[in-house]
Amino acid sequence: MARVGVIAFLLVAVAAAGILAGCGDRIGPPAPYELRTGAGAPALNATPPVPHPDRITVVGGETLYGVSRRYGVPLRAIIDANNLRPPFLLLAGTSLVLPQVATHVVRPGDTLTSVARDNGVDVSTLARTNHLAPPYVIRTGEALILPAPVATAQAGAGPAPPPVAAAPVATVAMAPLTAPPPRVAVVPFAPPPPLAARPGKAARPTVAATPAPAPLPVPTPMPPAKPAEATAPPPPLKVSDQGFIWPVHGRIVAAYGAGPQGTHNDGIDIAAREGTPVLAADSGEVAYAGNELRGYGNLILIKHPNGFITAYAHNETLLVQRGEHVRRGQIIARVGATGAVSQPQLHFEIRRGVRALDPDAYLPAQTAAARP
Repeated sequence: MARVGVIAFLLVAVAAAGILAGCGDRIGPPAPYELRTGAGAPALNATPPVPHPDRITVVGGETLYGVSRRYGVPLRAIIDANNLRPPFLLLAGTSLVLPQVATHVVRPGDTLTSVARDNGVDVSTLARTNHLAPPYVIRTGEALILPAPVATAQAGAGPAPPPVAAAPVATVAMAPLTAPPPRVAVVPFAPPPPLAARPGKAARPTVAATPAPAPLPVPTPMPPAKPAEATAPPPPLKVSDQGFIWPVHGRIVAAYGAGPQGTHNDGIDIAAREGTPVLAADSGEVAYAGNELRGYGNLILIKHPNGFITAYAHNETLLVQRGEHVRRGQIIARVGATGAVSQPQLHFEIRRGVRALDPDAYLPAQTAAARP
């Protein structure tokens, strides 16, 4: 499963404003209201846009997550409206657009098709607006951004406004140009004749011309410097003296790197039986444990020495909490199929800061699972 920069966004949010400290306090959805579509059928569980300004100016210390919670606008809506890219940093003084969007909170039994039908929107537009990919898995309690209803969009399209007449161009009358004055004849300058010597005075001797200086010697070119000897690249920095261990053993179903249709996998996906213990790749502190990131299901992030962070996604059960210190090899979760996957597997990433690294360079090769 290819993941592009979503965990990096969460890591920046963690480092910038301690967002993970508040991830457990999720804001509940506003009370449902009835939204009529063109067919007159009531929409189910649709929430109107929370009144807020259309645009704000970012102040120092503000984060995208904090703006989303303060004004009740989904993160994805703000990202799309402002064409933001990872790592989603907000600079003080930047003007940020806050779109007015309606949302639908997923209830048990909802499917993408039923949500689209109940709210009078197109299924493909609903999936594209929320960046959902097949098999279009939605989770209970998740807030989906609703595009404009089909009937409303068609009814609201009125006749095109009349073209605006072009303003007449003012004509400025200009006086005819007068002929330029006649040119003045230039008399070439002739040097005056030499002055005769006064009587009784000897004429000054003529000074001999100073010979031109000899040309400077051409410097001898320096021999070309010898090319520096190629040095081998330094080995990858280890998280500790012991290094990482494999969090789970199984078949690699998706490797690190470029994937189909321009996607990129920031980690590796390891197939394993549901309920298989997931081990901490090394000792560290749990920075995040939850399921707020769409597509990752139950996710754990662990901070290690030297700026390393490991990620463990799609778990069935989480066995640790944020702020807990874990040991290398400790069971932290159990393999599941939560998030945007249909088969039990573990999505595992190794990062240094927000930069994703190839796990092959850090995991012991002798215990690596067979490649597909």
